[in-house]
Amino acid sequence: MRAALFALSLLCWACDDGPASGPHDDAGGTDQALSDRSLADTGLAADRGPSADAGAPTAAPNLVLVVLDDVGPEAVEPWASRFAADAIVAPTPTLDGLAAQGVAFETAWATPTCSPTRIGLHTGAYPSHAGVLGPAARASTLTPDQPTLPKLLAAVGYRTGLFGKWHLGGAAGAPVTEGGWHAYAGQPDGALADYFAWERTEAHEGGLDSAPTTLYATTAVVDDALAWLATQPAEQPWLVMLAFNAPHTPLHLPPAALRPLLPDAALDADGDGACDADGPCVRAMLHALDTELGRFLAGADGLAHGRPTVVVALGDNGTVASAQQPPFARPHAKGTLFEGGVRVPLWISGPPALVPARGVATGLAHAGVDVFATLLDLGGATAPADARGISLRPALADLAAEPRALLYTDGDHTVRMVTTEGAALRDGIHKVLWPDVSQPDAWQCFDLAADPDERSDLRAGEPPTACAELMEALRSAR
Repeated sequence: MRAALFALSLLCWACDDGPASGPHDDAGGTDQALSDRSLADTGLAADRGPSADAGAPTAAPNLVLVVLDDVGPEAVEPWASRFAADAIVAPTPTLDGLAAQGVAFETAWATPTCSPTRIGLHTGAYPSHAGVLGPAARASTLTPDQPTLPKLLAAVGYRTGLFGKWHLGGAAGAPVTEGGWHAYAGQPDGALADYFAWERTEAHEGGLDSAPTTLYATTAVVDDALAWLATQPAEQPWLVMLAFNAPHTPLHLPPAALRPLLPDAALDADGDGACDADGPCVRAMLHALDTELGRFLAGADGLAHGRPTVVVALGDNGTVASAQQPPFARPHAKGTLFEGGVRVPLWISGPPALVPARGVATGLAHAGVDVFATLLDLGGATAPADARGISLRPALADLAAEPRALLYTDGDHTVRMVTTEGAALRDGIHKVLWPDVSQPDAWQCFDLAADPDERSDLRAGEPPTACAELMEALRSAR
């Protein structure tokens, strides 16, 4: 019974909606037989409707969703110094300001790679349920009639714009025709060939345009977003998604003006125009991103039309192995279900009426499906019945709140060039990792408090009962 309750909590089946349907929903009659009352009594039920927050303003807030590409928590504060006292991080005064004016989530997971996290942000679905286990190719991952974050918010009055990386497949205009954004500008594929020479695509309700540009890609994201905001009607709230490519490869030195605290001498000692090492280059790109994010927020403030604005920023997956820092190390990096691959930074910042707390939230959060649910909650929209996320608004008022008891993710798990479909589940201390779901008994269990980089499998000795309970819940979830 305990495992059944865990599985229900994990999958976020609303008490009044019944079990969600989907290709992996085969948990069986035991879970479904749990009554609304019994699930509510566990404290694990999730309410997908808008929060009844007496302190919330009546005006719908503007919403900003910022996605950093390949940024793990060890790369930024306030997480880095919690992992290692001598951590080397990029100067990020804008992101630091988000933390100071809101909540940073101590333990947030995404997925091992970018497309699965983006499908979760758009649909509230885990990778296996959405059929997007790894980086999307040309095939479309969405359909024109599929509910998505921008479509659901548009239905309650929002104008929506996505700028930067799409990476969910389909034709060049897919962010508008399938994703449901009112406007899109950026590079739809998974990576740029060159940050200073790339093909810019602009899609909108009236059509599609494409042309080469030499504008630094991070700057283009902000330029396009601000230009679009300047055309939006004052009477409607807006959702802007800034999907930065940076600091994803290729690792190109940003313009010096965007990284004033990291001059060339610290990055390119031989003067050849390239970074001397991946770590310093990633930090330079992140510093430049932070500079441009600050420019966007300053400009957007003047285009808010008196509405409050909530900013959600996150990493889409862990750091690449060549730029990782302690406690994570090869091969526990981007592309894997180890902590170094799925643990990410997550900030939510806003005025006290919407984000009352200030500091580090200690509960568990998913930076894909839970952010989907939270943005809908903040905007006054209701998630589809089969959405998996849980609104994080309780943690925005109380740093000790625990919106979810368990944290789940899945997707492609690639170690030493071998890729399998895997899944993982954790509570506040223990984690079970199932690297290959086709191998029923090949799973591992770790004590993350004592072993944050997952080097000592507890199953090699006498594992605590939590390991078997978590694994039973993980099997039920599949």
